[in-house]
Amino acid sequence: MADRLHPQNRRKIIRSLQVFEQHGIPHSQIIAEQRAGVGGSSLGGPLRFSNTCLIWLKCDQKVLDSRLDERVDDMMERGLLKELTEFHEQYNRERLKENQLPNYTKGIWQSIGFKEFHRYLILPDVKRNSEEAQVLIKEGVEQLKQVTRKYSRKQVKWIRNRFLRRPDRQVPPVYMLDATDLSAWETVVSKLAAEVVEAFMEGKEPSVSPLPLEDALSNEETTFYCESCNKVFVGQIQWESHIESRKHYKMKKRVVKQT
Repeated sequence: MADRLHPQNRRKIIRSLQVFEQHGIPHSQIIAEQRAGVGGSSLGGPLRFSNTCLIWLKCDQKVLDSRLDERVDDMMERGLLKELTEFHEQYNRERLKENQLPNYTKGIWQSIGFKEFHRYLILPDVKRNSEEAQVLIKEGVEQLKQVTRKYSRKQVKWIRNRFLRRPDRQVPPVYMLDATDLSAWETVVSKLAAEVVEAFMEGKEPSVSPLPLEDALSNEETTFYCESCNKVFVGQIQWESHIESRKHYKMKKRVVKQT
């Protein structure tokens, strides 16, 4: 199991140790048994419910980016900054009671929303209404929009990798509906979704075809180490993506010059 987990992925390492403590056998052995069972695959055991279909509401990426930006603006108008500030103050009150130093490197402080406003949150109270604070708030909003857009792309990739590029697993049919034009929601999303579910439950073919499976995803579960960048990568996909990246190329070139 150690070769499948990144050495800095504290949460998953702890969980794997908990599984061993609870069951008395290695976590890797449990996963191997699940994969070897009927309906098992490279992702684990079979589907819990065999009669399953998925409806994926997809949107043109540019339109989605605009909606996500508007969502962040709406969150700010509805008091996001106040909520973050109050949570931060509560954290510090409890931390000081226990005589602990602040630690923003783990937990909720690393989630989307907190990291982007960290520099503002650690400002002293006397600077909260200063020009510096306003600059930090503006930067936080822009960073939050950027990471949210980036996360939406990761979600699309996750869906494709999880459901469309895993021919060895029990993959439920995925029906994609276009949610780009909200004015046509009733006809192209709501009614079609109801039709798909109804037909699926009755064992009929809906008017919408499920998405076809894509080329199989090969991801060797092992750890790779990049000497040039001094970084660890888990899985063939991450490794190949890294060695083809511009950042790796620049670092490798720098190391060669130094030697």
